Amino acid sequence: MEKSLTKDVGLVGVASAMLVGLGSIIGGSVFATMGPALESAGAGAPLAFIWGVVPACFTAYAYLRLTLRYPGQGGTEAFFDRAFGGGYLSGSLNLLLVVCYAGVASLYAGVFGVYLAGLLGLRAAWAVKLTTCLGVILVAGMNLSGRPWVRRLGEKLDVSKFLVMGVFIAAALLSPVWNWDNFAPRHWTGLEGVLTTGLTIFMSYQGFELIAAIRQPIRRPRRTLPWAFALCLTVVTLYYALMAFCTVGNVDYADVPGGSGHLVALVAERFMGAGGGILLCIGAMMASCSAMNSDVFSVSAIPGGMASQREFPRYFKPNSPGARRPGVLFLCGLMLVFVLLANTTELTALSSLGFLVIYAIVNAVSLKLGERSRRAWLICGSGALLCLCSAGVLLYQMCLQARAGLLLGVTAGMLFLPFIWQAGYFLLKRRGG
Repeated sequence: MEKSLTKDVGLVGVASAMLVGLGSIIGGSVFATMGPALESAGAGAPLAFIWGVVPACFTAYAYLRLTLRYPGQGGTEAFFDRAFGGGYLSGSLNLLLVVCYAGVASLYAGVFGVYLAGLLGLRAAWAVKLTTCLGVILVAGMNLSGRPWVRRLGEKLDVSKFLVMGVFIAAALLSPVWNWDNFAPRHWTGLEGVLTTGLTIFMSYQGFELIAAIRQPIRRPRRTLPWAFALCLTVVTLYYALMAFCTVGNVDYADVPGGSGHLVALVAERFMGAGGGILLCIGAMMASCSAMNSDVFSVSAIPGGMASQREFPRYFKPNSPGARRPGVLFLCGLMLVFVLLANTTELTALSSLGFLVIYAIVNAVSLKLGERSRRAWLICGSGALLCLCSAGVLLYQMCLQARAGLLLGVTAGMLFLPFIWQAGYFLLKRRGG
């Protein structure tokens, strides 16, 4: 018994693995997606969040299979390299992954900018763009400094965002302005609205895949990992559904069209007063800053790994103490492009579409690398098909938007430029020997 306990010391258990996913998922996304969810699904917003987790559940099974097959070597980029051999295709997919993460991080920057502008009383579009860019610059500075206090600040932001969200939920459930009539049938947009909204806000569940990237040894992985993935997605789904339920119960639907970007703060102000609105604005800024910082810190290492495998220019190769710096600048540069071209509602759809494509590929990779049993074909095959069909639905929805041309252009750039870039890079590398 004593020998067994000693052996397990320092190993990652179910709770620790689950918290890796929860810490990445729960953050600024709920503030970004709540407004669009109510605007397009109305009182059906809680169901939209529940539907949104379905593609993630299929993909979690694919990540579980890959992580059990290659323990300690996880991470989406590592699976792509193993599946496609570290050449042009894996390099293009890894760059696509970086671009999609930049899209998600830019959405968090958009949340930061919208809520900061609201806190300062700024309503002009240029002012929101300015505060959004300030958010990107702030996080870039935090990651470029390389100082220990930055990491500690990120941990404090994580704790603070959970406290603020907990206060909102508790106060909302006890609110004196709670209105059950907000759930009446006339406030529903129908099943189609709920389903398309669930796909639009799908990016809210992005982050569970980081459980697969845990490098430390895992205690009894065949038991720990299934529970970690399942509990992570269950807890976050219940949390999102509860947040949506609280928001619908207290919202004034007249506020939704004009205040979609900072709807949670407007709702909090209804039952907590001006102080509640300010508290939620600060909470949204802390949550979005924390999420941006986490994404930039994690993803900025991918270009360096690609450079080590000769899939990216040698400038990004991690051969010095400031090795992460080029990756940070590259990622934050992409974020600035995204935030200058699109607003938060558009970035929500773009980010969701990007990760639906990534997850469709992960499901296919799981079939390529793992045992091809009937159950694997059924779950991973269905997951890949569901993700691709969902991406198609989002593309169709983009065609119906007022700025459809711009949105489709940004989408095409996000999905195809990584392959064009890598083609040019490999061609130049071959000519240069």
